[in-house]
Amino acid sequence: MYLLGIIYIAVMLLFAKIILKYKYKKYILNLLALFLLSYKVIEYTIYGLNLEITKVPLEFSTVSYFIFSSAVLFKMRGLYSIAAFIAFISGIGYLLAFSIVGDIFIAEQGLNTTLIALVNHSILFLGSMIVISQHKLDKSESKHIIKFTVIYLIYVIVLNLFFDFSKERIFIQMLLGIDFSSISVESISYLYLLYFLVLVIMYQFVMNIFFFINKQIMMKGEESYEHSI
Repeated sequence: MYLLGIIYIAVMLLFAKIILKYKYKKYILNLLALFLLSYKVIEYTIYGLNLEITKVPLEFSTVSYFIFSSAVLFKMRGLYSIAAFIAFISGIGYLLAFSIVGDIFIAEQGLNTTLIALVNHSILFLGSMIVISQHKLDKSESKHIIKFTVIYLIYVIVLNLFFDFSKERIFIQMLLGIDFSSISVESISYLYLLYFLVLVIMYQFVMNIFFFINKQIMMKGEESYEHSI
């Protein structure tokens, strides 16, 4: 366990709890989304101008930056459940990882890169919490999240077929455990299928937690309203 990481995630959870009670939290959400989208558009425009093909948005969290911030800023209500969930899982996932192996992140990536990643994922987490505190999301919308996830995985596979990301440390590739340069039906073992099934179950579990948090926050909001009238 990384002590500073544990302290940081504790502070973030406390900060999120305070923000959710703040009357003007929607303005905070818009500011976070505006900062995130502006920063990422500039960053990836620079990558494009320098023809850094391997820097295209491939990671789940990288895609989340654009989808989440765009959905918030342009009021794409049909995307709220997807945007909030992918921001939630990307944000809380990185924060939990940082609380465990944050020292390894710093040693391998450097302090500056790690801090930037930490800030970006913290924004995703805080933003997702604000969204689910403002909008009641029906659990039936999980099917839209699953559809998005399938499309995202196809997107990852297609990009790997056209570009070589072997020199990049990309988490989604490590998580899937596939060597895209030599993928074949024969290379997919029963053990891998079992591993992939476990990933699907864990993903569904996190999805259930996400909708449960939304339900609890909405219920508390309704109780507060009832007590005020």
